[in-house]
Amino acid sequence: MQKTFRRPSPSMAVALLALFVALGGSSYAAVKISGSTIKKNTVTGKQVKERSLKKVPKAKAADTAVNATNATNATNAANATNATNATNATNAGNAATVGGKSADDLTSPTAFALVDAADATPEVPADQARGITAANVTKNGTFVCFNGLGFDPRHVQVTTYRVAGSTVEYVANATLDETTGFCPGAEQAAVQLVDPDAAGDNSVSDARFYIALYR
Repeated sequence: MQKTFRRPSPSMAVALLALFVALGGSSYAAVKISGSTIKKNTVTGKQVKERSLKKVPKAKAADTAVNATNATNATNAANATNATNATNATNAGNAATVGGKSADDLTSPTAFALVDAADATPEVPADQARGITAANVTKNGTFVCFNGLGFDPRHVQVTTYRVAGSTVEYVANATLDETTGFCPGAEQAAVQLVDPDAAGDNSVSDARFYIALYR
C-alpha cells in the first residue's frame, strides 16, 4: 500500500522557519560575540551583573579611593591602611610618614632647650637644644622671651632647673599669648619663674629652666 505525505500547511512552514532562524541566531551570537568584538564604552551598568565583578585587592596607585587597603600610593584616600605613601590620607594606619614626618618627629617636641637667663643675655647650650638658639631668646625684666622661631608653637612645657643641693622650688609661668605685653613686640612664648615662698615681688631674676615647644 503506497503511503502519501501531506504537504505542511503554510502556518506550519512559517513556524518551522522561525524556529530555525532563532536557533541559528543564538548559536551565531555564542560563537561570534567576544570581548574583542564589543566596542569600548558600549556596555553600561544595566548590562553588567555587579555581583559577578570581583574587587581589586592590590592597586599600584589609588588616587581617589575611599578605602585603599594595600595600595602602594594612596594620594587622596580617605582611609589608607597599609599605604607606603599616604600624602593626603585622612587616616593613615601604617604609613611610614605623614606629611614627610616620622612618628618620632610628630610625638617629640618641635623645639626644646636649656635656657640660662641668670644674666642679662640668656644663654642656650647648643648641645642641649634643638630648634632654639640664643638668637631666639631675649630678656625683659624677669621675663624670658622667645621670638623668630621657625613655627608657631601651640603648646609649651617648662621645667625648672635645679642646681645640685638647692632646695628652692620655683614655679614656672608660661604663655603663648603674644598680646600680654610681657615682652617687647609680638613674642611667640614668654616664661617667668616665681618663688612661691618669697614675699612681695616673688619673680626670679636668675631664671634657669628647660623649655619644650610643640606645634
